[in-house]
Amino acid sequence: MTFRLAAGIALPFLLALLPVREAAAKNAASSFYYKSALTKPAPAYSSLSIRELRARADDGDTAAMVVLGEAAKADQMESYAGWFKNAADKGDPLGMAFYGEELSRSGKLPEGRALLEKAADKGSAIALDWLSQLALDGKISLPPEAYERWILSALPHDHFSAFKFQNLWEWEQTGAIAPGFVDSMMERLSARADAGDETAAFAAGFCREFRVAGQDKDLEQAAFWYKKAAEAGFLPACWRLYLLYSEMGDGKAGRAWLQRAARNGDIVSLLQSAGNALHEQPGNPALAAELLRKADASGSILAARRLARLYRSGLLPGGGPEAVKWLERAAEVGDYGAWAELAAMYQLGEGVPQDTARSAELWARVAHDQAFFDEEARSLLTP
Repeated sequence: MTFRLAAGIALPFLLALLPVREAAAKNAASSFYYKSALTKPAPAYSSLSIRELRARADDGDTAAMVVLGEAAKADQMESYAGWFKNAADKGDPLGMAFYGEELSRSGKLPEGRALLEKAADKGSAIALDWLSQLALDGKISLPPEAYERWILSALPHDHFSAFKFQNLWEWEQTGAIAPGFVDSMMERLSARADAGDETAAFAAGFCREFRVAGQDKDLEQAAFWYKKAAEAGFLPACWRLYLLYSEMGDGKAGRAWLQRAARNGDIVSLLQSAGNALHEQPGNPALAAELLRKADASGSILAARRLARLYRSGLLPGGGPEAVKWLERAAEVGDYGAWAELAAMYQLGEGVPQDTARSAELWARVAHDQAFFDEEARSLLTP
């Protein structure tokens, strides 16, 4: 099971689970990705059987516990929450976030909230999402100082968490928090950014770009703070600068920031650069493929299927066999839609020998119309 950084514009906050069937269910491994990888991608699990995952979990591997919990949940086993609890009890942020969410849904809101807050303190963007939703649903009220801290903790792992600053502005307008909090927060962010805090600099730029505190949109000020963040090594700021300068009509400056981030392995920038290489005139499919391979190596869950499409469309030599290879790669790292594309290729004989049996097997995976695990595997999925 490989944890991959979710990158790209399309719904980065979704969780995805990809069940994998092999010759026997004991050789199966469940695969999923999540948007908050905390400090780095977790160890690879794609080659591990359920038995091997269980052995790791029994030895205290909290990542294996979470993987087993997701596998059990996919197979609609009641035992899945036990794995999340075991991981949470050992202080795993993802385990705490998942188990906290389960508790919150099952009528144990105070206990669930406490776990979610602990996970948010450790930088979990998933926990921050669920805390935010509970607050937006009116089930809890969150202390604004803690909420500000949680956003800043999550930003290095998921820069889209910056959109949560808008919640603080809205809560202040509705009287849910004291007036003047957001203005004081802006002052704190600016002071921290001036002192060299790249996360605070990114947050200050974001708030000015998206009118937090009710100010007019100020792209020049946003660019100023984003530059501070980018120059300190916060690569998502390069992506925002690319978008800002494009909006301001200075595409050359924007592309320079984009290329800087791509050279340093920023996934979003690599994907955007690949798209630019393909669609700008004259198109350069070879360069697009090179950038997509780098994005895949950096942990993108989107790059492999995009690369497969270049082969399917004939823009790169290799055709169907190469497309199949990259679609299988995409499925391996958690891009669930890759199974559907593979199924269609085998069904139609597009670039590969027609194989209706293989196509049916793949469509079955897409439809989830078969059990994921046999009894032996299911017994191992019970904590």
